[in-house]
Amino acid sequence: MSSLNHLNNLDVNNLKSKLQSKQKSTFVESVFIFLLILIVAIPLSLFLVAYGAFAYGFVIMKLWAWIIVPIFHTDALPYTCSVALWIFLQAVKSDTYHESFNKDKVTTEAHLSDLFSFIFRPWLTLLLGFLVTKIM
Repeated sequence: MSSLNHLNNLDVNNLKSKLQSKQKSTFVESVFIFLLILIVAIPLSLFLVAYGAFAYGFVIMKLWAWIIVPIFHTDALPYTCSVALWIFLQAVKSDTYHESFNKDKVTTEAHLSDLFSFIFRPWLTLLLGFLVTKIM
């Protein structure tokens, strides 16, 4: 009977040590994920927000010069004002539902499509604006 108790105590101690080591590895993984978010995700997000503001600011400045200035005979819109105008427009626009926001249907392709669209949309808008001004 004492050997059975001794065996049970060994099993309990073994399980306790495994659980403690599992908790330590979970903590290390959590710290690693936190540091990864802190070092990579936050600066990348800030870069993408700045990229959007500066890229669309440039597009607004050019479209203003191509369309508004000749029609209304106004002054050109400075770059800093066009960036501020874009930031203002983003702050007051209403968010529309996007399929990729549905957590059940998120795919890598949807994320890549959104990223591709985010990067190239300002320049496609600029190209379209340029073509329209050539037709006018």
